[in-house]
Amino acid sequence: MKDKLVQRKEFDSEAIAVEAASWVLQLENGDLSDEDRAALREWTERSPAHARVLKEYASVWVSIDDMLIKANEAEKVVYKYSWWSLLSMLFGKFFIRLAAPVAVVFAIIFYLTAGDYAGQTTPDVATTSVTYSTKLGEQAQFKMADGSTVHLNTGSAIEVEYKPSRRVIHLLKGEVHFEVAHDPARPFDVIADEKKITAVGTAFDVRLTEAGVNITVTEGVVVVSPAVPNPTGADNTSDPEQEILAVLEPNEKMVVDKGDVTIAKVAQDVIERQLSWRDGILKFKDDSLFYVIQEVSRYTDVKIILIDPTLEDLRVGGLFKTGEIQALLSALELSFDLHARHVDENTIYLYRQTKPKEGI
Repeated sequence: MKDKLVQRKEFDSEAIAVEAASWVLQLENGDLSDEDRAALREWTERSPAHARVLKEYASVWVSIDDMLIKANEAEKVVYKYSWWSLLSMLFGKFFIRLAAPVAVVFAIIFYLTAGDYAGQTTPDVATTSVTYSTKLGEQAQFKMADGSTVHLNTGSAIEVEYKPSRRVIHLLKGEVHFEVAHDPARPFDVIADEKKITAVGTAFDVRLTEAGVNITVTEGVVVVSPAVPNPTGADNTSDPEQEILAVLEPNEKMVVDKGDVTIAKVAQDVIERQLSWRDGILKFKDDSLFYVIQEVSRYTDVKIILIDPTLEDLRVGGLFKTGEIQALLSALELSFDLHARHVDENTIYLYRQTKPKEGI
């Protein structure tokens, strides 16, 4: 059994290329804000691949290295280049390698300019799509191209779609905490368990469970409504007349459990403990042993089995690193006279030291 799981992040090359195209377009549209420059700097430092692909896209500029240096400065910097040069580069030696990103660039250009023509409407279709995921025991944090920060918990996956008028994230599995960059013109939608959580600039946590979904708001306000499929099969994320299920404010939590909906105010310290995973630790205070084992087990493939069902309601408190089961077992043995028996590499029996179950 591993005492400590190595945390890592995985990014695929296609996703990096799509995001690089998005950054190029943002730079072309004008000056970057301080927040945008910080986000760009963070994006390029995630891996050598991120910096390399951005350099390829920006090779027509004076110098990408000079751009990254200036991004650290407080003053605004204007980067000038011709679209003719950019088009020449895209249709030149990089054409085959960058075919998909080029299509993305032209799609975004079209939707940015379509509004200039009277009587025409801008179709609300996805222009980019990026998927992020973590494995069992892993956690990851990244910044989206719009400046929003996303924290992925263990065994989680999301698909990010950048639309002309909205930002849409599909929570495929696990738990994610969002810190949304304020942009009234492009609402931020999270689709999870047939629910749509909409925010403009706020922070909230969404967790898929076997029974439904948990939504916890830590800052601002979010609106929860049904994610109704449209005739084309895509999620309907822009219907102004859509039913509203709930409006959640800070420190409010919505739990959907097999169709039953509960909304309650949650104390600040409780929320801080529930979201402590973002710092790589798990905090408990007067929680049932059953709940503690459930939470700890999310970060490892080791299964802890309570031989005595009466132990489920035992109240437990403490602070543990994610993935380090032995620390929890040692605390239980010392504080509650329990015994942990390792049946095999991935199975542990937990029972009272004084009265082990017959046959154990």
